Amino acid sequence: MLERFHVSIIIPVHNAKKYIFDTIESVFLQKGSFNLELIVVDDASSDNSVEIIKKCFSNYSYLKSYSKCECKLIQNKENLGVAKTRNIGIENSNGEYIAFLDSDDLFSPYKLQKQLDFMIAKDAILTCTGRELIDDSGVSLNNYIKVPQIITYKDLLKTNTICCSSVIVKKHVLNEFKFEHDEFHEDYYLWLRILKKYNKVYGLDLPLIKSRMTIDGKSRNKIKSAKMHYNVYKLIKLNRVLSVYYFIFYMLNGLKKYYLKKRIVSFYSRQIFKMTLQHVLLPLVYFINKWRPVDKNLVIFVDAHHKKIPFNMKLIKESIEKKPNIKIKEYYLDFATVSSLESLFFSFKFMKDYSRAGYVFICDNFLPISSCKKKKATKVVQLWHACGALKKFGYDAKDDIPDFYKGHVYKNYNLVTVSSEHCISPFKSAMKQKDNIIRACGISRTDYYFNKQFIERAKDKFYKEHRCAKGKKIVLWAPTFRGNAIDPYFEGSDKIKILEERLKKIDYFLVTKFHPHYKKRENLRTSKLLTEELITLADFLITDYSSVLFDFLLLKDNLILFNPDLFHYQKNRGFYLNYEEIPAVQINNINGIYKYLKNYESNIINKEKIDKFRTKFLSDCFGSSTVNILKEVGL
Repeated sequence: MLERFHVSIIIPVHNAKKYIFDTIESVFLQKGSFNLELIVVDDASSDNSVEIIKKCFSNYSYLKSYSKCECKLIQNKENLGVAKTRNIGIENSNGEYIAFLDSDDLFSPYKLQKQLDFMIAKDAILTCTGRELIDDSGVSLNNYIKVPQIITYKDLLKTNTICCSSVIVKKHVLNEFKFEHDEFHEDYYLWLRILKKYNKVYGLDLPLIKSRMTIDGKSRNKIKSAKMHYNVYKLIKLNRVLSVYYFIFYMLNGLKKYYLKKRIVSFYSRQIFKMTLQHVLLPLVYFINKWRPVDKNLVIFVDAHHKKIPFNMKLIKESIEKKPNIKIKEYYLDFATVSSLESLFFSFKFMKDYSRAGYVFICDNFLPISSCKKKKATKVVQLWHACGALKKFGYDAKDDIPDFYKGHVYKNYNLVTVSSEHCISPFKSAMKQKDNIIRACGISRTDYYFNKQFIERAKDKFYKEHRCAKGKKIVLWAPTFRGNAIDPYFEGSDKIKILEERLKKIDYFLVTKFHPHYKKRENLRTSKLLTEELITLADFLITDYSSVLFDFLLLKDNLILFNPDLFHYQKNRGFYLNYEEIPAVQINNINGIYKYLKNYESNIINKEKIDKFRTKFLSDCFGSSTVNILKEVGL
């Protein structure tokens, strides 16, 4: 039994079997240096919510390495409503701080730590955060609800900007005020009373919770909801003139919510537009131009994730350019950074040339490829960007391909290149491909690892960027991307500066390579060099579930897997291999990484295991992949 808790989390539950497991798990996966007390209060559910809660509590044993958490389940004998249910949770809590979480919402992994740090810095009695909206199945609606940095009593009278699932409040405040009046907005009434006494609370404008919202919205009738809001003014004894004055602001805010809902509807409309583009417009453009004969000498390179040629295509393009009579056309555009109209015209132009191309090379998903029934004379080559077969993807993953997508994402491929014979089966499953489409020709860009000029240039670039690294062992940290574009995170991000400073003292240099979204994080630096360049220089690699580990093991031996969330990641994403099969040391805390590196000389490397792994996953990546691919294609 924990003697003292920093935070008690209250989750009221009533018939929440669809979401409650994921909600509770998001609490267990909190990162930070604090003790948690989780109190789930079931309000006489008639479904099997209680059984699911108990199952989730029993699974907590797998997660104990991440956080210290004591779990309590309280069951109401009769349905009391959400206000009294939350109060029961508060009365049974022992935390200095109280956090609330609705049974269908989710915490982001660093929610509590970031918010507690913020509360302490502001000396706040109550804080709330922004939130990301997700749909019923947990898919992001690409909408982020912001919060003001400071919220006063008068501000809150105008509109309720405090989402209950985002709140952390000091326990002593809730000893003074209780949740009351389920028939009105019970949480809004509580926040107003707190603000009337304490004057202001603070908002942390980061999307630290995921809040479910459907197109239908809340079940409450909007007129009824407006009446409930107005009645809260009566409860706090606001006079009629002020009530009308503040209610006008409420109505104006209602218009904002209306437009928010329109944006959410627009999200689904965009998906419908994409489907129309994929299944009607693009096939039409192809059909109109289909009369032109295929030009065997026309080679197209296309990618919708980069503004210039992806690194994975360079060697193939350079080799083809040397061949006589070849005409190369290049289409590169990062769809994520341009308007729908720009990506539309880009796709139309591509389809026009696609209809007569002899060869088309891609290295990632590109949906226009699969939008039509292509000519048999046109060969589509997928130069897949990753080595090995680690994380499940495509049709094998839970959320890679949205449920609403109709069609075959990987249609029309003639060749998909993989790094070994063993990888054929996973790719065949993920892409739903027929026999002989997935072939072990190797990954073209891995030829660079055996090019002395490339390695020397990488070394020169590295030591120009990192002069203080000379004479030290190089440790590369390249984690998998997590979170979202607004608030990205990775395991250990809060401790990386400490590790960097400690490693300097023992002659190690830590260099990091992060996803581009991490550039928004002011406290994180990422190297300007390509990951492939860094791999040729690194003595050690720290990663988790990134396919970069295959690239590293092609050349080096010293792999560290930092995986404190392995159970959760494996459960939600899944792997094609036995994770224990990877020849690496597995560490789940930053101090463990430091100790391992400090005592590295005394550690034993299992060379036999590494060689076996290379043979299994990388047997076709030893310097001749580009030649093998072009031979397979017939160029």
